[in-house]
Amino acid sequence: MFVFDITKLVELIIIIIALVILALIFFVSTIKEKIIEKRESFKMKKNRKIAIKILDKFEELLEEKNITIPNDDREGEQDEACIYGSDYYDLEDAIVEILDNNNT
Repeated sequence: MFVFDITKLVELIIIIIALVILALIFFVSTIKEKIIEKRESFKMKKNRKIAIKILDKFEELLEEKNITIPNDDREGEQDEACIYGSDYYDLEDAIVEILDNNNT
């Protein structure tokens, strides 16, 4: 004869519910992390675009004033920008860093 133990069934159900809850917590935290990563990535791209726009304005001003900032990266081409090479990228990175720090 088959004896049915209700306490063992209840224990099993509790274990299954606990495992499901843990799986849901893990799933939700993983999704949350991905959302945060995407938000940070979007913010970084947005700040990079803003930095480039700021540098474009400085380029326009320097061009109007006929000012070229010397840089060892220059190759002597006629169409080289007023801010060139490593100077440009160092400024761009510095502006992005300022924007990143101000938006947190």
